[in-house]
Amino acid sequence: MTPTLERDIVTYLRAQADRIEVTSTLDAIENDLVYLPRARHSRGPRRLAPLLAAASVAALAVGLAFVARGSDAPASTASDTASNTIGNTLAPIESEPLLTDSAPASTTPPAPDTIGNTPAPVRPDPSVIDPTPVPLPDGAVLNGMEPICTATIDEMVFKCTIPAFPEPVGTLDYTGYVTEIVDDASRVSGGCRSTNPVATEYLCYIGQRAIDEQIISEDFLGDQSSREYASG
Repeated sequence: MTPTLERDIVTYLRAQADRIEVTSTLDAIENDLVYLPRARHSRGPRRLAPLLAAASVAALAVGLAFVARGSDAPASTASDTASNTIGNTLAPIESEPLLTDSAPASTTPPAPDTIGNTPAPVRPDPSVIDPTPVPLPDGAVLNGMEPICTATIDEMVFKCTIPAFPEPVGTLDYTGYVTEIVDDASRVSGGCRSTNPVATEYLCYIGQRAIDEQIISEDFLGDQSSREYASG
C-alpha cells in the first residue's frame, strides 16, 4: 500500500466518524457513506476492498456505541432522580384537630344574698286555730315592736307580723332571719324566725321551743335584754 493510499484511508475514516451522530440509525450511517474513487490499477494485491469493509464496520460500531450510550442516559438520569427522592419522603399531612365547642356559660341567675342564718328544722307550719289577733305571751316584743299574732294548734307557737323591718333590707333575702323576743319584764322569753324575704312575717316560739328550733341558746333564755331594737 502506498503512503498516499494510507493517508486517503485515514482521512476517509476521520470524515466518516465526524459525520456520525448519536441519534443516527444504522440505515442512515450506511446510506451516508462516501465512497472513495477507485484507484488506478496496480499490479500489487488488491487490499483496498478489505480495508474499506473494515473501516465501514468500525464506523458502524462507533455509531452504534454512541446510539446505545445516548439511549441509556435518560434511564440512568431517571434512576438517579428516583434514588435521590427516596430519602426525602414527606411526612403525611395530618389535619388539625377540630376545636370542640366550649361549654356555654351558665344562664342560671345567681342566688340572692342571704343573711347567713341557720336554716330552720324541716317541720310543717302549725295550723292557725283562731284568726283573731292576739299578743305574744307576757307582752313580748319583736324587734322593738308589738307584733300582730295568731295562735296555732301548738300553744307554744304563734304566727306573727310586723309592719316593716326596723331598717332597710336592701337586696338581702331575710328569709330565715332569727331574733329573740323580750317580755314585759325585759327578759328573753323565746325567739322568732322570718318566713319571707323582707322580714315582716315570722313564726315565734315560746320558752324551750325556741331552743329546740335553734333560734336562741339555752343560756340566753331568761337573760335580761332591752325591749328596743338594737341594730346589727
